[in-house]
Amino acid sequence: MIITKATQALPSMEVAKAFAMKNWAIILLVILLLLFLSSDTKAIETTTLHDVDKDNIPDGWYPNAITDELHLAMEDWFGLKGRKKEEIWERMLALSDGQLKLMYNYYATAYSVKTEMSMTEMINSEMGNIIGHSQKDSLIKRLYGLNLK
Repeated sequence: MIITKATQALPSMEVAKAFAMKNWAIILLVILLLLFLSSDTKAIETTTLHDVDKDNIPDGWYPNAITDELHLAMEDWFGLKGRKKEEIWERMLALSDGQLKLMYNYYATAYSVKTEMSMTEMINSEMGNIIGHSQKDSLIKRLYGLNLK
């Protein structure tokens, strides 16, 4: 009879071990999820959205196209889109203050979490045109002047 009781106790110990392992797995998943969420909110908190005066924005103008184009050009690792960046920076200099603020806000919501940088920080981290004049410095100065950091 003693042998039967000992063998019956073994399955319940295995169940307890399995249950304990599941608890640790759940705790680990919760910790990883919290770490992931805290890193995303940190990137969002570093970029402030700015109020935009709608009077300076032409009807039907949206920042999506030029901002997406800017982001794609700046993702280039090998410098193949250097001229493209300069063209975009030149077009940005021709925009009104309100349009630049809208671009900045759109970049913040669409890309700042991924890049962990504001639009201004991303542009500032890029190399300007090595040969000839670069629009980068003028653009950065203007963005800082609008408090778009």
